[in-house]
Amino acid sequence: MRDHEPVSPSQHTSLPVQLEQTVELLCTPEQLFESFARAQDWREWLGLGVTWTSPAPFGPGTTRIIRSGPVVVEETFTEWEPGSQMSFYFSQSNIPLFRQFAERWTVHPRAGGCTLTWCVGIRPTTLGRFFTPLLTTLLRSGFRRGVPKLDALARGDRVAKA
Repeated sequence: MRDHEPVSPSQHTSLPVQLEQTVELLCTPEQLFESFARAQDWREWLGLGVTWTSPAPFGPGTTRIIRSGPVVVEETFTEWEPGSQMSFYFSQSNIPLFRQFAERWTVHPRAGGCTLTWCVGIRPTTLGRFFTPLLTTLLRSGFRRGVPKLDALARGDRVAKA
């Protein structure tokens, strides 16, 4: 595991690689944010090992570890406004491609659900710069593929179980 540099919410847009996606979800903002705290659901439905390393209530400074196959990442939340927005950065990971990696989720209620805007900022390592186009494609496509499961997870819809 290597340390990653902290990223405050105000620094997200200053990172050199920026991705942004907006999707319409059927879940409410509250359901979406509550789902982030249900580690068992994430393990069961998305195939991710999630361990909260900070006790509830969740807020700035809260940390969690996510495992997916050989990838291990510790995230530190810098912003947590349930039903509205959150942001976090990798505080540690075994991924050698990023020096800084930060995400921000902004949610707006709408009739029948909510609109989620997902922003990622990356400062790659020297090795990561070489792979930036591929990483950009993988992150975008991975987010898009995960949206139906994320939406079902937040609603508690067990039909989405893999």
